[in-house]
Amino acid sequence: PRCRFSRIAAEVLTSHGVHFDHVDVLEEPGMRKALQARWPTFPQLWAAGTLLGGADAVRGLAARGELLDALRSSTARERAALALLLTHPGAGASGGGDSAGA
Repeated sequence: PRCRFSRIAAEVLTSHGVHFDHVDVLEEPGMRKALQARWPTFPQLWAAGTLLGGADAVRGLAARGELLDALRSSTARERAALALLLTHPGAGASGGGDSAGA
């Protein structure tokens, strides 16, 4: 990824053996606009339709040993999404901002 924050998120996911798809929002402005309507910054980690956050949230989940659970378990995923909402109130329809950039 071109973005430092996206690289961080990708490295964390890869180091945990997570295979993931990605969208280069710099190449797809329509997708970028649609995603920003839900969350103002990039990268955005989504699992089964649930926003888990950006680079900081991914690092935090990994540091707490919760990343793989959040990706595999709907209960853990919802817990992570709620924690994201509670720590970033008011930004975006799905919660709040993350310090990750495009």
